[in-house]
Amino acid sequence: MALIFSQLNGQFAHGHDMGLNVAAIKQAIQDIYRANDGRGKLGEEIDVGLLHRDPKLKSGFKGVLVHSSGGWRAEALVDGCTKLLGVAPTATEAAWERRQFYITNGLPYGELETQIEELRKQYPSYATAPLEVLIEEVRKHAEIVGLTQQTFGPGSATVLPPGYDEVGNRIVALPAAPGPQSPSISAQLRLAATEPPKIEALGFKNGLPAHLDPATWTPGAGAADDDLE
Repeated sequence: MALIFSQLNGQFAHGHDMGLNVAAIKQAIQDIYRANDGRGKLGEEIDVGLLHRDPKLKSGFKGVLVHSSGGWRAEALVDGCTKLLGVAPTATEAAWERRQFYITNGLPYGELETQIEELRKQYPSYATAPLEVLIEEVRKHAEIVGLTQQTFGPGSATVLPPGYDEVGNRIVALPAAPGPQSPSISAQLRLAATEPPKIEALGFKNGLPAHLDPATWTPGAGAADDDLE
């Protein structure tokens, strides 16, 4: 706001009398924002290259939508609920404020954020999983399918919460989860890649060739023994 008022004062000083016209003042503020690439704070520079983009949205940025009363609203997904972060005159500033919110609150931002959302959508059991578990699953899955650079590498816009290295490895080890658990997604992917064909796929049923009936076959039944050799 200091930037806005300083430039408004400059306009008054140069004889730009707006007569306290609300519409004129709003337009002047909009012009100042655009002239400063969306900067709303004195000395704060916006690096557009760090922002999470989404070509499907009109704004071009993840979580930035057109606001009904004008401008652009920034939204965040927190604990499964959409949170309104504020409204800004430009999409760039709204996207920057959104990024700052995620970093300040230790939330994953960028491609990692998108991968976690997809994980929760596709696997309901992960909907309430701790953030540490979700990040670990995304990291392992990215390694398996070759998306580590896309998710964590330069240009991905990903910002990890504190306690992680640049590729999603947790610096502090996680305690083992209590109780039995179903195989993780990464474990299921590895199993699918290495699991041998099932007996049925080879023409066997219950350990016997497909043409033998396990209800009537008995060991030492002549031809049946030859079939099993």
